[in-house]
Amino acid sequence: MSGAFRHLVPDGSFYQFTYGPRCPVPQKILRLLGLEAKLIGRALLNFPPASVYRISRKQL
Repeated sequence: MSGAFRHLVPDGSFYQFTYGPRCPVPQKILRLLGLEAKLIGRALLNFPPASVYRISRKQL
């Protein structure tokens, strides 16, 4: 994640598509990097169902 955010503009976001029940980036890693993840959508009719998370830098 730190490598991806080095290439993003300061207010840029990383979008994560996943088939798991929660964000695949552990909370510990998000905290260490000063990031936050927000669930922004679900594709319930997809098989298996998918979720989309927006990961961005925490606002100060």
